[in-house]
Amino acid sequence: SEGVADMARVRVSEVEASAARQEEQCRHDLQVRDREVAAVHEQSRQEVERLRRELKGELESKQRLLGTAMGKIEQLESGVEQINAVRACAERREMAVLKDSLVS
Repeated sequence: SEGVADMARVRVSEVEASAARQEEQCRHDLQVRDREVAAVHEQSRQEVERLRRELKGELESKQRLLGTAMGKIEQLESGVEQINAVRACAERREMAVLKDSLVS
């Protein structure tokens, strides 16, 4: 009976030792995965920051182009107004010349 109890204690010790090894392996695996997740998270954060800077630069560039385009549109509108004023003046002169030629 004592031999069976000794064998049982030995078996319990073996099972406990195996469980402790498995637990330690699980802890190690979790630490490795935590480091991998942290690395991926940091890489993603850096990529998001890079894209944010890139998009901000593109937006600023497009805003500058839009400002330039708006300035050119204003210049063109002003030019059109001047052309229309000159055209109206020329039409009035032509009418005056026609009236003078009809009166004479």
